[in-house]
Amino acid sequence: MPDALTLVIAVYNEADTLPLLQPRIAQVLDGLRQDRVDSRILYVDDGSTDASWWVLREIASRDGRVSLLRLSRNFGKEAALTAGLDLVGEGAALILDADGQDPPELIPEFVAKWREGFDDVYGTRTLREGEGWIKKSTAHGFYRLIGWLSKTPIPEDNGDSYTAYFSLVKSGFEEPLTTHADHFNTNYAYSNAAYAKGAVFMEQLGYIVGAGMRNKIILNYYNQWRFKHPNVNDFIQVAEKTSGLKLDWYREYFVNTTKTIDYAIDSLWEEGGKTKVRIVNKGKMPMPIDLQLTFKDGAKEMHYVPMNLMFGAKPPEDAAMSRKVYDEWNWTNPAYIIESSRKLSDMVLAEIDPSHRMADTNRKDNKLEIKW
Repeated sequence: MPDALTLVIAVYNEADTLPLLQPRIAQVLDGLRQDRVDSRILYVDDGSTDASWWVLREIASRDGRVSLLRLSRNFGKEAALTAGLDLVGEGAALILDADGQDPPELIPEFVAKWREGFDDVYGTRTLREGEGWIKKSTAHGFYRLIGWLSKTPIPEDNGDSYTAYFSLVKSGFEEPLTTHADHFNTNYAYSNAAYAKGAVFMEQLGYIVGAGMRNKIILNYYNQWRFKHPNVNDFIQVAEKTSGLKLDWYREYFVNTTKTIDYAIDSLWEEGGKTKVRIVNKGKMPMPIDLQLTFKDGAKEMHYVPMNLMFGAKPPEDAAMSRKVYDEWNWTNPAYIIESSRKLSDMVLAEIDPSHRMADTNRKDNKLEIKW
């Protein structure tokens, strides 16, 4: 019996590209038919205002493998894809963009991996052009959500967003994320702010509230705002309600300004048989702190310092690791001291944010190795 495959393609104002894309897809699916793959195409018209719907109807009339779904208005690509996925009854579903940036000629490679037994197969691209930062960060969140719901994790776009963001900071061209897409002074600033910093915003949120909680926030955000037109304030409100933490400060610093994060391990010493570590804030944006200590015997301790503007603490992310929660760090104080009951001579490593999710612009002073 042939394997069933459905291509789900979201379409928005692609009347010019569809006549070019469809023949490429048809040729690929013709080849797959010879390899016993029964393929279908589901185009989802996401409220196009050009002639896309009429082009799609013409395509469907000529190819019996094509089905159409027309949404009442533009809801956004992620919502359109979700609506299409809801209609896939059996076999595998493959998501494809209608703008031609996702080459259909690679579909057989995806099918081959699927047939090898993989539940999820993903492709990546390094840059998205012409989209605002909210769209890009929620796209990042969409793939985060899909990965969370899948049996295996799916990396989100896989570009090195942190490296791109750090380069933007060092360039001197960075502008606030609230800048209108048409009003950036340089294309470099726009593309890296909208894509890279938008992705960092979502990943760093996982550092602040916990990755599991961040995933719940994305799911609740989707359930509440699907088929609507939310903004960053709507997202923050959902995040606060879901996590129980105040997060308006995060929007204010990371979205509305170009202030950066820079924490460092300043010093460590032993006092009364206990090890003390002083952390300093050398940047302009306050953050909660994860400090991991590693000892000669392989034991690890996580020392967590919430920031006072959060009015709360994130839940533990690693149940297997010892974790100590401290009193909140007031955002106006430049330094904080943490304490371990272990002796200094037992320690081999101290590291701020070992997960590298906090966008610290100088990570060189976040890690201190002790060689005895």
